Amino acid sequence: MRNRSHNVMVRMDDEEYNQFCTNVKESGQTKQAYVTNAVLHVPVMPKEELEEVQKISQLMADENRQLRGMAVNLNQMTKRLHTFGEIPQIKELNELEQMLQKMREESERPWQLIRLLLSRQKATAD
Repeated sequence: MRNRSHNVMVRMDDEEYNQFCTNVKESGQTKQAYVTNAVLHVPVMPKEELEEVQKISQLMADENRQLRGMAVNLNQMTKRLHTFGEIPQIKELNELEQMLQKMREESERPWQLIRLLLSRQKATAD
């Protein structure tokens, strides 16, 4: 845990404080985290966008696990082919193809979310 030994006091009028509180609430962070991130020039993301990024991260993690499973299946088939000269059954290859197709379809959602977030970023940057 970091040792934060410095305390900073900032004075604001009502309008500034209300805007600050609104910004903190929208970010989903604590006041301390919001100010510290601002000082360190860490982009402050609205809470909704942060939730979308978390969803994308979870989807990508799930897809990564599925890819690993398919890679294991391919490695097992390859090992059987090299070790025993056993050619994978059409059924196994079809199952693998279906898994890849399903994954390809599921991967479309994270990319849609990423494109949405990027378009919001461009709109606010202009």
